[in-house]
Amino acid sequence: MRIIKPGKQALSSNKKTILACCLLAASSVSSADSQTTWFGEVADGEWLAGIKLGSAAPDLEGYDTAPMATIIVGYQFSRPAGDRGRSSLELEFSTTDDADISPAGIKGAGEYDMHTFGVFFNYRSPGTVYFKGKLGLLDSNIDTRYDSGEKTKSNDAAFALGLGLGVRLGGDDGRTTLEGEWVTTSGDNDVNFYNLGANIEF
Repeated sequence: MRIIKPGKQALSSNKKTILACCLLAASSVSSADSQTTWFGEVADGEWLAGIKLGSAAPDLEGYDTAPMATIIVGYQFSRPAGDRGRSSLELEFSTTDDADISPAGIKGAGEYDMHTFGVFFNYRSPGTVYFKGKLGLLDSNIDTRYDSGEKTKSNDAAFALGLGLGVRLGGDDGRTTLEGEWVTTSGDNDVNFYNLGANIEF
């Protein structure tokens, strides 16, 4: 019986096929391993953006409540939190219109404005109507101008927490929400914020 040995070309072709399969398998493993995770879990979700209108009420003698506008940018995680709720990390940028300081102020009458930047972890419960809780850090700047010509500036970074209620338009899975909330801070610039706003997920 004559045994026919495969030629070098056949062996070379087989080696190339095996090498290609190995590279494909390694590539698949590498792709799976390179998935971004948070604490061992895949962190997929949606970006969100929003706007709030409301007021800022400094707990300072003579300072009136000021109208405020806020822009929100954040990321909401798909993985359920708590009792099927949703969690998000959000950045908030706020500014007020000028507001008055009454003559009861420590240094007399004048006006002030405020700018804030906050980083918050938010939790929203499930449901078309839902509960919202938030905790984070808020940096606030209050610029004061007195009728006497004196100017002062107060900067403060402090913990902040808030509570609110919201409605998901379009049902439990709606991507647009309307929210009302109250937020308070502790520190030198002790301020209470009252807001109504809307968010959209994309």
